[in-house]
Amino acid sequence: FYGKRLKIHSTIDPDHPNAAGTAIVLNYDLVNTEQVKTHIVIPGRAICITIPHYANKTLTILGIYAPNENMTVNREFWEQLTDAWLKLNLPVVDMILGDYNVVEEPADRSNNRSDNQAAVEALVNFKSLFRVKDRWRATYPTDRKYTYTHHGPNNTITKSRLDRIYVSEGLQQSCRHWKITDDFIDLTDHNMVSVVINTPGTPYHGRRRYTMNLASLENPKLISEFVKIGHEMAEDQARSSGRTRTQGYNPQMFLQEFNEK
Repeated sequence: FYGKRLKIHSTIDPDHPNAAGTAIVLNYDLVNTEQVKTHIVIPGRAICITIPHYANKTLTILGIYAPNENMTVNREFWEQLTDAWLKLNLPVVDMILGDYNVVEEPADRSNNRSDNQAAVEALVNFKSLFRVKDRWRATYPTDRKYTYTHHGPNNTITKSRLDRIYVSEGLQQSCRHWKITDDFIDLTDHNMVSVVINTPGTPYHGRRRYTMNLASLENPKLISEFVKIGHEMAEDQARSSGRTRTQGYNPQMFLQEFNEK
C-alpha cells in the first residue's frame, strides 16, 4: 500500500553502512517527485532536498543524523556543515530536522544537564545561516517532553529531546499541530516529532467534527445504551420543569452531558 505512494531519498555512510543513515520520504500523492533536487552533503549524516511547494516556489529540507560518539565529533559535524554551505552552491534551507544528539537547553534533558558548550555553539552558528528556530519549543515554552530514553547503569534512566524540527521565519506561519508522539515506538527507540505545513493563505479548519462509524448504528447493545442515556436526559428535563434556571442547572447543560456521554 505505502510502497506505491512513497519515494525514498536516502544516504548511508559507506564506512559504517549499518550505523549511519539518513532518509527523507515523500508521498507521490502530495509532492511532484519528478522535480525534486537532492544533495548528499555528508554521506550517511546529512541529505538536503528541494521540492516543489506552491505558486512556483520551493521548499528546501535538510535531514540530519548527528554523530553521537562524543561531543568533539558532534561539534565537527556542525562545523563541516557550516563550511559546506559557505563554500558550495547549496540552496538556502527552510527546515532542518532529525536527530541532533545534542540539546541547546538544560530543560531538554530530564536531569537538567547542560551539553558541551562548543558543540552547542557550533550548532547555533550553523542554524544562524538560515535563521531557523526550534518552533516546538516556541510553541510549548515550558513543556518537558523528550524523544529518547537512555537506560544507564544501576537502573538509571535519563530522557532527552534529541530530535527536533527547526523552521525558518518565512515558514513558521504555515506550520500547525506540533507534536511529539510514540506512534512508532515498536519500530524505533525514538519518539516522533511532527508538524503540519499548510500552503500560505489556506483557511484554518480546526480539529473538524467527530463522526461515528455508520456500522455502529447496527450494534444492538450500543443502540440500547443510547436509548438509556436519552431517557435519562428526558427525565432530567422533566424534573427541571418549573425550577429556576441556573448556570449549572438548565436544559443546555443536560444536552451537553448527553453529548459527552
